[in-house]
Amino acid sequence: MTVESAATFLAGSLLIGLALCFLTVVIVFVNNVFSRFWVPIKWLNFIDIPLAAEQQPKQEEKKK
Repeated sequence: MTVESAATFLAGSLLIGLALCFLTVVIVFVNNVFSRFWVPIKWLNFIDIPLAAEQQPKQEEKKK
């Protein structure tokens, strides 16, 4: 393998990797834009933190 072919292979690999990353971002963006028609892709599903809008105040027990 010559230096030229190794450089070409490296450049091609980097460009394909960047293209796949860009394509993934575009697909997620388009999916979230049209999310009223289907389920949007949620980021960070592994974090179980309720959103502020979903939190409800605790109801106090009625004292007799």
